[in-house]
Amino acid sequence: MHQQEFGILKSSIILIFLFLVVLGLNANGQSDGSDLESTVEEILDHYDPQSLSLDDALAIHADFKEAGIKGGPDLDTIINNNGFDAEQLRTLVPPPDGPRHIQGEKREPSVPVFSSLEQDFGPAEFSLFSPAIDEKGELFNQYKCEKKDNNIEKSIPLNWTNIPEGTGSLAIVMYHFPNPGDRSHVNSYLLLWGIEPSIMEIPHGMADQGDWYMGSNKDGNAISYTSPCSKGPGSHKYTIAIFALSGFPEELPAHSSRDINFESFMTAIEKQNILGKAELNFLDIRK
Repeated sequence: MHQQEFGILKSSIILIFLFLVVLGLNANGQSDGSDLESTVEEILDHYDPQSLSLDDALAIHADFKEAGIKGGPDLDTIINNNGFDAEQLRTLVPPPDGPRHIQGEKREPSVPVFSSLEQDFGPAEFSLFSPAIDEKGELFNQYKCEKKDNNIEKSIPLNWTNIPEGTGSLAIVMYHFPNPGDRSHVNSYLLLWGIEPSIMEIPHGMADQGDWYMGSNKDGNAISYTSPCSKGPGSHKYTIAIFALSGFPEELPAHSSRDINFESFMTAIEKQNILGKAELNFLDIRK
């Protein structure tokens, strides 16, 4: 073979090898530019850059991880173009096994781990159901990512049976751990209290219409329910718990309030005499 022909063959082999490497990176690593941009935009669309919390940042990073999105200059540019601060988003999130901090200062976990979420209470017959969940424990698609109307979303339909004797009021919480390995960080989607024990159901979209009280939505910008709208592939577990209390939770107001978040709600619940608790777990599955 002539030297010139050998040089051409060598160059062709190198080009083919580089092409295969790039193809492999796109197939097994991060999405290409257009896919990356649309995926990031879809994830960030559910958060407010002006009131970004630690929990929001954790959830965003969890969504990025599930979607196979890795950090880098391209990601920073897309984040900044969507009105967020990429540096702030990095600063808010603590290292996986190191001290929690924000802007160089040590920070405690955002919420304590409430024991009443882990404990069983009251009679086993006390049960919670929802027609929005199929027999496999999966949320039907029509109840995901509900359309917002002035930051208000239609709530999940619920019904319950066998309320414990002596119940003075009922309270409901719906929550999700964005990082299942860190249970000190939680997103809440529904906070209700002051429900009369004679009430046995809340129809679809009626959680903000009844003779009871409602707390903040997930983003803290409205008195509302927040529907599951998980990003990235996989199974995302949500839990709804209904507490049967001996009376009205004294540390919660007798009116709906955006100031009531998951932490203040659960703190008040745990100071009450809990007669029973029923739970409903379901999955938001994304492909």
